[in-house]
Amino acid sequence: MRKFICTGRKLPICELRMLLCLLALVVMVSTSLASEGTFPSWNYQQTGITAYGGSGLLTAIAMRDGRTWPVIFTEDSARRVQAYSLYPVKNPVTLTNWFQIGTNLITDTGSGMLSAATSSDGRFGVALTIVGSSNSAAVVGGSLTGFGGAMTGVQAIDFDRNGNLVQGTLNTLPVIQGVSPGPLVDIAVSALGDVGAVDANFKYYQNSPLMGGWGSQDLKQVVTTVSPPIAQSLDLSIDSLGRPHVLGVRTSTQELVSYDFDPVLGQWKTQSLGTGLVGYFGASVAADGKGGVGAAWIKYTQTGGVQLMYSYKSGENDWSTQLVTSSAYDPTTKIYSTLTQEQEVGLAFDANDLPVISFTAGNKIWLAYDPSTVPEPSVMLLLVSGGVLVLLTRLKKRMSGKV
Repeated sequence: MRKFICTGRKLPICELRMLLCLLALVVMVSTSLASEGTFPSWNYQQTGITAYGGSGLLTAIAMRDGRTWPVIFTEDSARRVQAYSLYPVKNPVTLTNWFQIGTNLITDTGSGMLSAATSSDGRFGVALTIVGSSNSAAVVGGSLTGFGGAMTGVQAIDFDRNGNLVQGTLNTLPVIQGVSPGPLVDIAVSALGDVGAVDANFKYYQNSPLMGGWGSQDLKQVVTTVSPPIAQSLDLSIDSLGRPHVLGVRTSTQELVSYDFDPVLGQWKTQSLGTGLVGYFGASVAADGKGGVGAAWIKYTQTGGVQLMYSYKSGENDWSTQLVTSSAYDPTTKIYSTLTQEQEVGLAFDANDLPVISFTAGNKIWLAYDPSTVPEPSVMLLLVSGGVLVLLTRLKKRMSGKV
């Protein structure tokens, strides 16, 4: 066996290789740490699903089976909500791996918006929100049970950390200090079970056992110099650390604005994520498991055309925004399709806390996703430190004459 000289003693080549491997791990650790919080590397997939809608194309996305397999919700030409999911086998009809798993779940009788929710126990659901209308409805499904019947009158849904369904209806929000709430638009549940809600009057509500019930905050008071977003554009998420985030489109300025509560300052903060939004279609916002929150949205400019954007906020940092794509390439037809201007987009995070976005191009629904998986820096550091300890122990024994 060949040996190398190290501090006056011979070092076997196997231990030299081990040292080189540890150095490589150190580089991987430093690279992973340096890239913490950077944007994803996007890939795209054509689902073969045709999108329909009233004033714009509708889509929402949830995850099933441990947040591994995506479920897309959209409407058909009769404005009935359908559900599709990805499977390892090919669909002979669409020539993709997407299959319809829910048929005619809800009928859209007005200008509804779709929002999806994912449960920790593998279930998934969608709410059709028609602001201020009892014709709103929601439905929940599971890989083993399929979909149940539509829950009429439900404006929005979410799941708590135990998988319990939480419903929001027109009567969910209470009268506080003699002021009647506007119709509920969206709800979200924190990791500790607090229920947050936003109404059509741009007011945030939170129901907490620690508070002993409901409290509210008028978000119009946060920024008084501009008009607030309209109800149809509002979306709410509560991150894994319990901080609420409300996104809304200001139609007067075609601007996407975030309203985030900062527990360090003890107050709400606002930030513009960008301009160029068209119509009433706003952003889809979702929380990951790391204390961050992401937003997917569509913008339009005369120079750039229609663009899919992704914004991300980590902890107390400001939002950062990235252009995802302005077209979608179908390798089957070898055609580039431009994005649809007035559309909803869906956003969810998978089991690795990577974003998955559903959007429409060429009237077909596409996925934008980041499939890369990198070991967590903490795991890699354990591997490096353990390897160094083993190597040092072996070298110490060798130098002391012990084998």
